Amino acid sequence: MPSFESVTNLPSECSVLICGGGPIGLTQALLLNQLNIDCVVLEKYPTRLGAPKAHAVNPRTIEIFRQLKLDTERLRRLGTGRDEAGLVWFLNTLNGTRLGSLPYERQDDAVLELTPEPFFNVAQPELEDWLRTEARRRGVQLCDGYEWLSRSDGVSTVRERKTKQDHQIKSKYLIACDGSRSNVRSSLDIPFDEKAPPAEMMTFHFNADITKLAGHRRGALYFFFNPIVKDYAVIVTHQLASNHVLVAKCGRGIPFDESYFTQERSKSIINRLLGTKDLQYDVLATKAWYMSVNVARTYQADDTFLVGDAAHAFPPTGGLGLNTGVADAHNLAWKIATVEGGFAEPSFLKTYDAERRPIAHTNADQSAHNRRQIGLLQDAVKAHDLGPLLEETKANGSTAQNGASSNKSHVDGSDINKTKQSQSGPSPSEEECDSFTDQINKLMVEPDSRAIIDHALELQREHFDSLDLQLGYVYGKQRDTSRNCADYVPSGEVGARLPHAIIDIGASELSTLDLVTPGRFTLVVTKDTVLGNTPPELVKSVNRVILGSDFTLRNQAFWQTLNKLDRSVGLLVRPDQHILARVSSVEDLQGVLKAYLQ
Repeated sequence: MPSFESVTNLPSECSVLICGGGPIGLTQALLLNQLNIDCVVLEKYPTRLGAPKAHAVNPRTIEIFRQLKLDTERLRRLGTGRDEAGLVWFLNTLNGTRLGSLPYERQDDAVLELTPEPFFNVAQPELEDWLRTEARRRGVQLCDGYEWLSRSDGVSTVRERKTKQDHQIKSKYLIACDGSRSNVRSSLDIPFDEKAPPAEMMTFHFNADITKLAGHRRGALYFFFNPIVKDYAVIVTHQLASNHVLVAKCGRGIPFDESYFTQERSKSIINRLLGTKDLQYDVLATKAWYMSVNVARTYQADDTFLVGDAAHAFPPTGGLGLNTGVADAHNLAWKIATVEGGFAEPSFLKTYDAERRPIAHTNADQSAHNRRQIGLLQDAVKAHDLGPLLEETKANGSTAQNGASSNKSHVDGSDINKTKQSQSGPSPSEEECDSFTDQINKLMVEPDSRAIIDHALELQREHFDSLDLQLGYVYGKQRDTSRNCADYVPSGEVGARLPHAIIDIGASELSTLDLVTPGRFTLVVTKDTVLGNTPPELVKSVNRVILGSDFTLRNQAFWQTLNKLDRSVGLLVRPDQHILARVSSVEDLQGVLKAYLQ
């Protein structure tokens, strides 16, 4: 693994010290840098991540990167497009019995009506490289090989791991982006609210070329129904020709022990799922880890903030972890800049916890619900007992039609992680696997069982289409848990993300989201507005854009109606592209901002 390039001398002081140089810490640094807030990023490890972890980059995350003026087209070239990563497959083996397939998120052209930046897949190491390159180019100070130890009176003690020498660095703010086992969070005694007991998991990173084996079954995710693995097993494919990760729950034949897995033992599991012994490849790494459902009890302690996995840990089912972390960083950065610019009182920073923690609870519950649904399906098929599955589909009979899902607002840990400790025992024999294949083939041809499985697959759709969670969250409003994750409807209500629409500025085709200037509020008014000019004292903090003069809309009547914008009302948008208020006069504008910021 290549070493990071970073600054060699740790500075003695900065405005913001960021602990953690993964994708969230790097995004946090870029956001602060854009707002002229100097920051230093500490990364504990001197070399980058080897095996991919996160891979799903949702529209809201890329919209945030877009506001950062990052080259999102270059990032897309590093990932996989919808032709190779547009489907999720449910299989006995890669080249064997197919239970079904579903679209993987909204990657079609129709979604461009809702966002300028559709979902796509990119391996986390590629994402980190891209972010680090841009951070270095913009002058962000990246200090690798430094471990954060403690902080007192604004001064952090950090250790250079290579020399074991301790250093001190003073900062006005400390932001923890150092993962689910955050040293910063531990030092503050902020507990995680555990929403379910952790499950023992094993990850296998391997470099097989499965292009021919997969054939037309090209996709991003392959879920397996096979006795070689327990109730959760998925291969995440980053590149069909070379880069895959098997994530499996520990159990029979898969102990919670990295040292157990030689190349031979690891390949015996992978080959059974692929359905062949003929491929030549290497298992590059194995990793034992805990799948958790946790949210920190608070995201703030005085001038210290938790962001990303330091604040929340979700199951990977739904791809919400990294994306929630990016939105955390986006929410926090402009608020720090607003306070530092003298436009808000320090107490304004409390809104970070108030706005972001409820989003994490919603996303944690949905991730756990997704995990339960897929586990139920895999359990039932592997046991050749569709009774529990039939009961579930009856209880959620309308889900495929109207999106109602059972009990997502409460996570029952016993359902999600049935056994915390892995079960010992040898892997199933080839005879057992062959017998299982015969049974699953019978299930798939028998009309009644086939119908139950088909309906159970339909219940998985919101696992792989969560646009409403990605774009539809509204600050200050609790989400209706009976609402399907796919049912995103653009909203002009206060707290919602500004609805996207295509606009023209000169010869450029852009989005309404591009109207929002980083670090400043944006007041959208019509060309014939009766609102007076922006007061001089607000010119630095409020940018005024005029519909019909500064920009034109392709679908003006619909967007104006949606946002209740007319000559007597202006739309006030926060720096993070969420709607703050509608104002009808200069005095109204002044009053709204004063009340909000102070």
